[in-house]
Amino acid sequence: MILLDYQDRRPIYEQVAEKFKTLIITGALPVGTKMPSVRQLAVDLSINPNTIQRAYMELEQQGLIYPIKGRGNFVADTDRVPQIDRQEYLQEFKGMVKKGKTLKVDKELLISEIQDCYRGRNMIEVKNCRKTFGKVCAVDKVTLNIYNREVFGLVGSNGAGKSTLLRIIAGILKPDEGQVLVDNEAVYENDKRKASVFYIPDDSYVPLNYTPENLMDFYRNYYPGFHKEKYHRLMKQFQMDEKRRISTFSKGMKKRLMVILGISANTRYLLGDETFDGLDPVMRQAVKSLFASEIMNRDFAPVIASHNLRELEDICDHVGLLHKGGILLSKELEEMKRNIHKVQCVFSNKAKEYELMRDLDILKVSHQGSLLMITARGTKEEILHTVEKKCPLFHEVIPLSLEEIFISETEVAGYEIQNLF
Repeated sequence: MILLDYQDRRPIYEQVAEKFKTLIITGALPVGTKMPSVRQLAVDLSINPNTIQRAYMELEQQGLIYPIKGRGNFVADTDRVPQIDRQEYLQEFKGMVKKGKTLKVDKELLISEIQDCYRGRNMIEVKNCRKTFGKVCAVDKVTLNIYNREVFGLVGSNGAGKSTLLRIIAGILKPDEGQVLVDNEAVYENDKRKASVFYIPDDSYVPLNYTPENLMDFYRNYYPGFHKEKYHRLMKQFQMDEKRRISTFSKGMKKRLMVILGISANTRYLLGDETFDGLDPVMRQAVKSLFASEIMNRDFAPVIASHNLRELEDICDHVGLLHKGGILLSKELEEMKRNIHKVQCVFSNKAKEYELMRDLDILKVSHQGSLLMITARGTKEEILHTVEKKCPLFHEVIPLSLEEIFISETEVAGYEIQNLF
């Protein structure tokens, strides 16, 4: 029904919402038509289901669709859209907040509780973890949270500490300092919690004569929720030979097998070290569709470590940048895209340029002839409003790709991007 343009720098959810909006306004989707389910559309487009949900929320807020509990979303008659009394709810919420202040409830605790309600309480908490090997500090005071039903992308160059951090989260390595909690319990030497995490290393060791069937039997003994029927179905779907020796597999085939085993183990968390490395583009999209389907059907949170930002842009909810063992930044992907933009403009005199640079939260400035190019923090609307007040001869605001955002953020932090990737 819709096709995405991955060269378009707008957030994916905006593209999805815009394309459905066009179909609805033009009558291609008549009033009362049932919208595709979030699950099916996420699988069809090979993108994160949370992205589809966000697009549908945008359409609902614009009065273009409405939900019916248990049945799905439907195209609305814009003259008779069911309205939710948000104002009444907000007044009630403000009353509860005031009561919390009277009871001296900590503000940060209240914010944390609200976030937990939206995201779900199941999560991985990495708290100030540090790990050294001799004189080499592989992980340096890392703190981050990974939430249920979210895809977390861990980005960093080779040697940044991604593999070590994943092994600490999986409970394989013990941190020298700090701790990792999986669903509120320390994971190290905790078999119950380790059984809720499946770790896919970058290069798996498998006994020489093992076949996929042998490896499946091995994991079935460790993971009590291993779904044998799902394993056989996925092996057939991905055209994998269960009787062939794994030592004869290519790197891509081994990755494919480990993803199938990880999904079949039915763990809540899956940690993938360079998950897409060695996969061809078609298989990469198939794996992303598989992740999207699992997120929609059960409690599932993949953590994908990669040195390639482009592999993560269309699937991740949250991205963390790891460098020299430390986290440079960790933010929600759509929040990052929504709050940083590039503006290109031309002014009749330099005074106007200086005024604009003074009024924007600037990350980077450059010139190309008379064209002024600024990368700044702020929403598209905020930046446009500021620019238009200066009466430019020409102006446009452009959303940035994930790679451009990371370059801007890391350069501000004092790191040259060529030293990171």
